[in-house]
Amino acid sequence: MLRRLMAVLKWGGLILLLLIGSWVAFNGPWADAPARPRPAALTPAPLQVGESSAYAMLLGEKAHVDMPSAPPWQCGAQGGNCAEVWLQQSDKLHEQLKSAGEFAGICEAASAEGVSWVEPAIKLPEQNPAAAPIPQFKNITACHRWLRAQAVLAALDGDDTKALQFLRRADRTMRGALDGAQSLIGHAIAWSLARQQWQTLAALAGKRPQLAGPMQEFVRPLDAVALRTERWIATESAFPQAVMRDMPRSCQAMNDAPEEVHGWLDRFWCRSKLGFLPELSAQEMDAYFLQLLERTHDGAVQAAAHRPAAEPTPSTWAWRNSVGHILVVVAQPNWYQYVDKQAEVELARQAAELILRMTAEHVPTAQREAWLQAQPLPSKTKGRFSLSADHHQLRAQPWRDDEEASRQLSFPLPSNS
Repeated sequence: MLRRLMAVLKWGGLILLLLIGSWVAFNGPWADAPARPRPAALTPAPLQVGESSAYAMLLGEKAHVDMPSAPPWQCGAQGGNCAEVWLQQSDKLHEQLKSAGEFAGICEAASAEGVSWVEPAIKLPEQNPAAAPIPQFKNITACHRWLRAQAVLAALDGDDTKALQFLRRADRTMRGALDGAQSLIGHAIAWSLARQQWQTLAALAGKRPQLAGPMQEFVRPLDAVALRTERWIATESAFPQAVMRDMPRSCQAMNDAPEEVHGWLDRFWCRSKLGFLPELSAQEMDAYFLQLLERTHDGAVQAAAHRPAAEPTPSTWAWRNSVGHILVVVAQPNWYQYVDKQAEVELARQAAELILRMTAEHVPTAQREAWLQAQPLPSKTKGRFSLSADHHQLRAQPWRDDEEASRQLSFPLPSNS
């Protein structure tokens, strides 16, 4: 019995050693993939910033904005509707806007015709790319908000011409930001501007129905590039690439640090680099982003409308590049939520268009349901619109299962007979 047990332990130990040796053979630095250029689809030439750049104007030293931190200027949290707040607190808003100072003139200049809204490309440092500064968009959003607020106040004063002028500037700003965005954060800011723009138009249509007709120029279809994913996917793919390739340098910095800063296990892993193959990890990340590009090549709306309800969860285990593969999987958040957010910009536009047309045509409340069903909407979005039980609210169903997204796509309708 003892002899049999010893034989089992002997063979078991031999198999374990063979497994460890095999794993080391597939996970040492010698097992890394040969270096190769990144796919062309993930390295497009950055857009060229025009001579007259809104970003240069609004992010320059002179573009200092010190607006109040209280409502009604501060609004829109958790998908709230700023325009509705402004309509209720217009006197206070008027006082708050006086603090804009020189920023008001800079904002008007940035929103003039012919100004480039191409977002400057983000340049990641070769060393420690994780510490790259995050682009600031505070002044971009403040400018668009200031333009919309001016439009609301002008409409309340009965100056429809002035209101339309400011709405036209806001529309130009929003569409410029959508067409010129390069990074994901730049796109996300532009999506937020668009949603707030549509909310403002819908709110003004309820307050001054005579504006519904003229405002329809602001709900014309977006340029195709505004609903495409290539730019932000390519830009975002560069960051994990840079981090993966910077890991060996980070390890060297760890080895050079005092012993009490990092434990022996961290140091051993950094010296041996077992389980992490930088080049193979970078190529795995590229493969993921190429798959994301392929699935969204027809645009965000098409991708959101036809994506399966459940996506398979990738395995975190791999025999080769075990640690690197885990890092690759962990670095893959739910990127499809951004595809959905981009697609919902078009949903919001269509909702605003429906509201303006319904208001301009003076559709009675009792006939709104029949009118909505008769509208020639695209097949990808037609079934996503509905009215509340009292027909005083138009709702668009987002692709995200998210309460805030639902609030953002819920628009009040004007009361009529």
